Amino acid sequence: MIDVVIPYVRNRFWPEKLKYALRSFHRNFKEDFRIHIVGYLPDWCRNVEHYPFEDDLQNPKENKLGQKLKIVMERLPRFIWTYDDIYLLQPVSLQDLLVPRVNEYLGIFSKEQRLTGPFGDKLWRTYDRCLEWGLSGFSFQRHLPYFFE
Repeated sequence: MIDVVIPYVRNRFWPEKLKYALRSFHRNFKEDFRIHIVGYLPDWCRNVEHYPFEDDLQNPKENKLGQKLKIVMERLPRFIWTYDDIYLLQPVSLQDLLVPRVNEYLGIFSKEQRLTGPFGDKLWRTYDRCLEWGLSGFSFQRHLPYFFE
């Protein structure tokens, strides 16, 4: 049995996202699994493990993913971490999720071409630090399910 964990914040703009994510796992994940929701649990959601977590709805950017991840890591030895906006569109096995994914080699971009803003700034700080440490300049940032073991 594989545990699949979704951190969830009540979404007033698109509440169906969680339904779509759950449906996609039930239709396309080809492993025996159990769903866990960390955060808000909608009334319609059944047959899942729930770990309550109060998010600050006045500050939606502050959804405390690290704290949610810690809650899960204290309870589950291995699990898939995914999100309410990730949908499996074709059959997927655990083995498919274990294949490393690389977005691109960031060294091809000049300083002037670098993405800015909160996401871009974090990406480039990480890239610069990796180069300082003698590591590659590949971006492994991805918005895909991730297996923790």
